[in-house]
Amino acid sequence: EVNAMMLGTYYIGYEGIRKSALTWQGLRWGLAQGYISRADILRYASDRLKEDSSDLEYELYQCKPEHTYRIDGILAELARHEDSLELTDPEPGSTDPRHALWLYLLLKHVYEHRKNFDDPLGEVEILHADFGYPEDVTPFVRHMPATDYDPSTYTRQENIDRLYALWEAYLREAKTRFEG
Repeated sequence: EVNAMMLGTYYIGYEGIRKSALTWQGLRWGLAQGYISRADILRYASDRLKEDSSDLEYELYQCKPEHTYRIDGILAELARHEDSLELTDPEPGSTDPRHALWLYLLLKHVYEHRKNFDDPLGEVEILHADFGYPEDVTPFVRHMPATDYDPSTYTRQENIDRLYALWEAYLREAKTRFEG
């Protein structure tokens, strides 16, 4: 099945997810998008293993990253036991908190690695579109009409600095929501 939205390829790995509470559905979706690998999921799951974890979680813990078929089966089973619907690609206006969390993790990753991107603000535009144009990201998307602000009265660099400041503000606010 071809992903109609062609989400950008942003591999964020274990470091990108370790501080956040992702659901099994969320992890499966991130794996399907290429944001994380099976090895990352195994590390993430082993971090969260507790005495009262389920047999399935212990089974997952015993897997090696190359046991792809087995891992996928266990993940599907774990996801089935969650009280949430399967996570699909975001529609415009999606309010699914699992999408909001992934978007935060990706925007945080791009921000932290902005030196490695030719056009970090361009990546913001792509992610904003891929995730259904969420309003909390709109303020730091280029070419979006600004409210109470006239870009023509500022230099290009001042306008760019402003977008980065708004991006940082979003990351600070989102961190309190997603890394509580």
